[in-house]
Amino acid sequence: MPPTISDDTTVRSFTCAQPLGRAGYELIIRQMLHRFLSDLHTTKALLDRSLQATVNHAAGPVRSLLTIITVGFYTLLNWCSLGSYHTTKMISTVVTGLLLLASGCEALPTNQTPLPGKWSTLPNITLNGVEYPRQEHAAALVGDEIFVLGGILPWDGKEYATTNIVQKYNMITGTWTETAPMPAALNHANVAVVDGKIYYLGGLEAVDETYWNATGKSAVYDPATDEWTVLPSMPEGREIGSAATVVVDDTIYLPGGLAYTNITYDQEGTVSRFSSYNVRTQEWTTLPDLPAPRDHAGKGIYRDMLYILGGREFGNKNVVSTVFGFNLTSQQWATAFEPMPIARGGVASATIGSLIFTAGGEGDRRTPTAVFPEMQAYDAATNTWVDYADMPLPVHGSDAVVYKGEIVIPGGGIVTGATLTPVVQTFQPPLPDSGEKSMPLMVMVYRVVFDLPWMLFKR
Repeated sequence: MPPTISDDTTVRSFTCAQPLGRAGYELIIRQMLHRFLSDLHTTKALLDRSLQATVNHAAGPVRSLLTIITVGFYTLLNWCSLGSYHTTKMISTVVTGLLLLASGCEALPTNQTPLPGKWSTLPNITLNGVEYPRQEHAAALVGDEIFVLGGILPWDGKEYATTNIVQKYNMITGTWTETAPMPAALNHANVAVVDGKIYYLGGLEAVDETYWNATGKSAVYDPATDEWTVLPSMPEGREIGSAATVVVDDTIYLPGGLAYTNITYDQEGTVSRFSSYNVRTQEWTTLPDLPAPRDHAGKGIYRDMLYILGGREFGNKNVVSTVFGFNLTSQQWATAFEPMPIARGGVASATIGSLIFTAGGEGDRRTPTAVFPEMQAYDAATNTWVDYADMPLPVHGSDAVVYKGEIVIPGGGIVTGATLTPVVQTFQPPLPDSGEKSMPLMVMVYRVVFDLPWMLFKR
């Protein structure tokens, strides 16, 4: 028997006589939208009402949960179902406007062991007290402040506007403030922090409404003075955006990336070229090309190896699971690494110890949003992957920083392509075999036991 919605005009519940599959989910959403949207557009009272619909299984406990959350012009359909992938899964579908928040599935009964790690949120990205969604931006950490640089703004009916706005969030005061804007409006900027200063080395510039082209424009920002200094552009022919940017000492590495992207036709100029920039000498170096073109890839550094995880080739549907490693000493690439459990592009990545975390991303064919909820980490010390708790709000096109052992992911897209959110999510990794020690302490112990001998040997 297919699931049906009750005649209750509040649409608070519906039942099904069997566990819901994808077809059942789609039918319910169609019925829900048919009954709900007509009132949504005409009755403002519904915009301030939280509606919850619970799916009951005739032969057992609750198997799934559908939640509708509406506040002002923010609306979310949250679909949670218990699956066999060690944890609950969530499908989010935007009904109208922007995504405000996502409700988790913690209340659902399950006999399965939850995946480790704890998700939380910080205050949403704001500008002058108003929520300010952002996507395809860069994030940087300097001291106790997290900077969100550039990116794109919500669709205004004719184009995805690229911005030069920079905002920072103070982890001590819990407040957002605006800083000096970037000298150039960029999305997919290649951003890195060296000695407390923020560098952007190229990115994508808007040519017209939906076409972005790589530029070599570069600059450095000093948080102490709130001033930008324009730098010489990237070498001609080496301009890129969306590179897997990482820093080692005073050198910024930019492997892969995009030469251009055409949103209308889903065309992307993925590149395999690889360059580095030394902030002391202001010199560019051409390095060996990647084994294959990559953009929107995860990245991380462990010991003497630069890792490129997943990403995509020539379009957001062409996601890959490969892991490449570049040896910074021998200057050679290697490919014999354990691939990602799930091919993903557009992930937010961050490194803690030997673990390179990859969160979200797009290309998920299991959901209408095509955005992955998975948080997984590559352990570079063991060449293995570890599963962690899914993101409450799956996003792509974001960035991540690590603050005192906690991963912070501001904004991002909640539907494949460009549908922005101001939500800032944080992830606290679990403490191995411990419930008392702090994460920074565990990282410090790990580095003393495992990394210090290697560092001394290297010297």
